[in-house]
Amino acid sequence: MHANSLVKQLLDVKGVIVNDIFISKDEIVVDVKLARSKLACPPCC
Repeated sequence: MHANSLVKQLLDVKGVIVNDIFISKDEIVVDVKLARSKLACPPCC
């Protein structure tokens, strides 16, 4: 399993793409972006 897939499953976040993951001794930082190019209201999704 790729690290991006693992992070998405652990965070259970929908509609985002994991750009990068930074792991240090004290923290994990996940850089994400929206999977859509335009924002949409929930009924439109």
